[in-house]
Amino acid sequence: MRLSPELKDRYEALARHTDRPASYYMRLAMEEKIAEYEHIYLMKQEVEDYRAGKVAAVSFDDLMGQLLDD
Repeated sequence: MRLSPELKDRYEALARHTDRPASYYMRLAMEEKIAEYEHIYLMKQEVEDYRAGKVAAVSFDDLMGQLLDD
């Protein structure tokens, strides 16, 4: 993976200060961010499905009724 010199320096400085390898922080950042990207993609896909008529809208009252019935 290619990093800008500035970002690489930041990871290396963090690694020096914490006695952990820079790769630990790079992996941690990627693992935390992937969930956010997956969530965004899913939300976009759901909007596209709604616009294409693949899923129906549910009113707030119906949703609350479903949640409270469980």
